[in-house]
Amino acid sequence: PLAYFGEKAGEVAANFATCFTRGGFSDCFVGAIADFILKSVQPFLSLALAVAGGILDQAIKFALDTTWLRDVTVIKDGWKLIRDLANMGFIFLLLYIAISTILQLSSYNIRSMLTRLIIAAVLINFSFFFTGVIMDAGNIIANNFYSALTSNNTISLSRQFTLFVKLDSTYNAANGFDQTLGTPLGKVLGGKEYLTRNLLVIILTSISIYVFFSVALLFIGRSITFVFLLMLAPIGFVGKVIPGLSSAADKWWKNLWHQTLLAPVFLILLYLVFNLMKVLDMAVPSIGTAGSSGQPNVPITFYFNF
Repeated sequence: PLAYFGEKAGEVAANFATCFTRGGFSDCFVGAIADFILKSVQPFLSLALAVAGGILDQAIKFALDTTWLRDVTVIKDGWKLIRDLANMGFIFLLLYIAISTILQLSSYNIRSMLTRLIIAAVLINFSFFFTGVIMDAGNIIANNFYSALTSNNTISLSRQFTLFVKLDSTYNAANGFDQTLGTPLGKVLGGKEYLTRNLLVIILTSISIYVFFSVALLFIGRSITFVFLLMLAPIGFVGKVIPGLSSAADKWWKNLWHQTLLAPVFLILLYLVFNLMKVLDMAVPSIGTAGSSGQPNVPITFYFNF
């Protein structure tokens, strides 16, 4: 680490010395600080962003394909166990209905309960299938927008995000913000504007890392939740019939719809945001102070995304 930071400090010192021969001390000093911050911190943030982006891409791809869940033996065995327990509950309910009929208890409630019991008894045996259909419906919609975002899977979603945010085009590890070698030195050490831009790109990269990890955790949690939803599917279909399971059934259905809609809603909103960035970038390609100050233009979408 000491050797690395020493090397970066040497590069900054060399740039500062050259800058000082051409410009004012204050501008060069502030630019040197900005240059050191960017060159010493941003490479580590870029590595973290790449790792977070890789995890995000794999988490989304994994979550958008739930067909394999129905082939996992443990999940199917868990569903069968819950189904059999529910069927035992049906037997006791049928005994209750039979006794109530013999004793001529409330016939209205008995007929109502018998109807719901028959419907639930049929649905419970197809609960695994119906749950999978609901999951697949959400994934089909999500996959359509995922393909649109990734240009039919030719580019990863995280890479597409960094391109739209313009971190790559705005920041260059060797020369800073959209710099090119051989230009006036004011473009290398640009004082306060350069410091502001460097701080912005570091903050934006840090936020992107946080967003990547957060979204990855959401989709990983979605996959894990689907495992338990499949195993506990019978509860969702018998909760309204077996006393005491109504609240559990409501929670099951709430989680099923929430996790099913999470992927398509997220990707639809991301698709809209990406298109907004694209339109904004085409309408106003860049802003800056290029010209007399020698500062390079920075895409307006960089500031908008920040």
